[in-house]
Amino acid sequence: MVFIGFSKNKGVRNLYLSLMIAMGPFSAGLSGWAQGEPIESSGSTMLIGTLAQLTHSDRGVRQTALLSLGAQAAALRQESTRSDFERLKIVVVPAVIPLLVDVSPGVRMAAVGALGEMPDFSAIAPLGKLFNSATPFQRASRENPELYRAVKIRAATVLAKFGSEAVPALSEALKDEDEQVRSSATASLVELVNTHRINMLQPLTQAMNDPDPGVRRGAVVALGKIGVHALKTLKDSLKDQDIMVRQLIIQACARKEVMGTSGAIVLNEALKDSDKTNRFLAVLALGPFKDPASPQALVRALKDSEFMIREAAASTLCELGREAVPYLIDVLGNPGFGHRDRVALVLGQIRDLRALPALVVALNDPDLSVRLCAARSLGSLRSKQAVPALEKALKDPNAFVQEAAHQALERLGK
Repeated sequence: MVFIGFSKNKGVRNLYLSLMIAMGPFSAGLSGWAQGEPIESSGSTMLIGTLAQLTHSDRGVRQTALLSLGAQAAALRQESTRSDFERLKIVVVPAVIPLLVDVSPGVRMAAVGALGEMPDFSAIAPLGKLFNSATPFQRASRENPELYRAVKIRAATVLAKFGSEAVPALSEALKDEDEQVRSSATASLVELVNTHRINMLQPLTQAMNDPDPGVRRGAVVALGKIGVHALKTLKDSLKDQDIMVRQLIIQACARKEVMGTSGAIVLNEALKDSDKTNRFLAVLALGPFKDPASPQALVRALKDSEFMIREAAASTLCELGREAVPYLIDVLGNPGFGHRDRVALVLGQIRDLRALPALVVALNDPDLSVRLCAARSLGSLRSKQAVPALEKALKDPNAFVQEAAHQALERLGK
């Protein structure tokens, strides 16, 4: 079969190489080489034959040879020891790298794929040059973008297999003129964060300035996994024009186990978001943080234009408990604050006696709904000190307030 591989007939040569892809390295006789035989042994002849095809004048032969080498590398990586795989890389990688600048895009694509099956640090810089605007490859890609885009996308994807050493090359990919290439580079950075826990704050921060929202969204996901060190970048990005980018930031900062209590800093700021869904998510996320600054921000949310956000803010304030009481008392006495009735109810739900004087005063508020909610909350406090004020409220000009005062007194045993 070795002699068939060197046949002058193009169809025969391609058939031979295709068979090698299907057979894998062991059935092809490479197993002898993998077990330590010299490179000149007969068991390595097929590998040598495949390498020889890389310089063939026919692009189809070169491309098929690269596919074969990639398949052999993948099989050897799974079926043999690490030392065997490293020996294969020593022989094959230097022969494959020059084909990254082959005249045929198909050959370049196959070369990128083959290198991805045998990640070696020596291939990172050549792969990174595919994204460098100063190289002939990049100049050609601008002339034929469709032809070259797939190669660069594949390169950006493959670089994730090289670990932290690939970050500089992926940073170059983030500067590429093609948004699909930048998106693939961002996805690779996310994968590196997921699999290797590599801190890539700088390139991901750079990605947050990308004009493509898809790239920025991917960067937010990765930044969220980095944790507290990414908070400044995430907070600054709350000004992003894309609603989904901002929503992903809120979701990332809501993970207290990753962000710690500092995540509340970003969530408090997110309460000012122009999108009601994002404000709602921020309100719900703040409860578990128990952040000292959250009550004041949530009290402001009680006068949000959206009912669901006001309700969510009230629920979260109840969850915060005593920490929220001073802020609630303050706004309850402020006639200029909207939805003070909701404030009065929240004070009753928290059941902190510090609120009693403010609720007693609220029984005389000009706003009917404030008086009504104050009466209900005084009943929830279960304090005898509220009895005189509630008895007086039985004479309120509004029947609903009278009824609320009556029920509150019943709860107090009167």
